[in-house]
Amino acid sequence: PAGSKRRQLIAEDAEAIYRLRPPATYDKQARRGSMVQCKSIAPQYGVSAKTIRDIWRGRTWIQATEHLWTEEERARRARRLAEGGPASDSDNSDGGERIGRTGSGSSDTVSEA
Repeated sequence: PAGSKRRQLIAEDAEAIYRLRPPATYDKQARRGSMVQCKSIAPQYGVSAKTIRDIWRGRTWIQATEHLWTEEERARRARRLAEGGPASDSDNSDGGERIGRTGSGSSDTVSEA
């Protein structure tokens, strides 16, 4: 919206954000949940911490980041899709899959309502 302090991401931004995700821990569960890290990165891109987290979790900007996914991440996504569940690391409250932003040549408005 006009006057918003948020900016629009482009695919290159999403890829750069994805590359900033924390390294995997031994249990591989804590990689993408640190709100402290999300909050520190978000202002650099003019987006919310949730936007950062959603990119890290594969909920948004899938086409821009998929080439960076590990084999394990690809397998987990395929398994979830095959089971009919959400494809991302976190469930939606309504139980449906959130397709998210794809970054397919257009920019993504990340301002929040």
